[in-house]
Amino acid sequence: MSKVRKAYHGLQRLLKFSPWILKILYFNFHYFPFKQAVKLPVLLRKPHFIKLKGKVIIDNPKVRFGMITMGKLVNTCNPDSGIILDLDGMLIFKGEAIFANNSAIMIQDDGIITLGSHMDCAGQIKCAKRIEFGDDCVLAYNSMVMDSDWHALTDVVSGKLVKKTAPVKIGNNNFISFNCLVTKGTVTPDFCTFTYNSHLCKKYDVEPYSLLGGNPCRLLDEGYYYDRNNN
Repeated sequence: MSKVRKAYHGLQRLLKFSPWILKILYFNFHYFPFKQAVKLPVLLRKPHFIKLKGKVIIDNPKVRFGMITMGKLVNTCNPDSGIILDLDGMLIFKGEAIFANNSAIMIQDDGIITLGSHMDCAGQIKCAKRIEFGDDCVLAYNSMVMDSDWHALTDVVSGKLVKKTAPVKIGNNNFISFNCLVTKGTVTPDFCTFTYNSHLCKKYDVEPYSLLGGNPCRLLDEGYYYDRNNN
């Protein structure tokens, strides 16, 4: 594709986000170095800014226009509410990402979320300490990932608070279907698929290409994976 044609398509795409251009400009120039910000790597549709503190980093040598899209209307059966951003920690993008309508990201204090390349998210991610996704992951609509219980319990004998946070690490090419809940301490291998309404809550010592599901989540079958390029 020629540079002129590429620029034309880029302009057409930007025009679709024109109602939110001021917020797009603010977000990009607030978080990124000038050489990255002028490329407008992040496009926002119906963004709701609760807090824009901390850092947002694109850890990729090839930063380009619109490589990260947030609030895109993908699921027409879900509320067309854009994306909610409540950032007070660090958000790291390793590459391209799409966040659909009705998605949200919340990072507290020193929390860190790392998203592998080609992240596809239509759910909510709530981070107190550390959440990491590998490359080519899908988090389907109405699903939530969180590394904290958020409300600690007190031991009646010792009076101490029960540990309420533990890191979450999702392997490469994981597909987490709709209405799933991923809670603290979850660790998954590469190429795993989780069926709808599953509760992920521990380290899963299974082979790649495993199909898991249920509450609590368990191994259902083997020899399957989600190929986003052939689906």
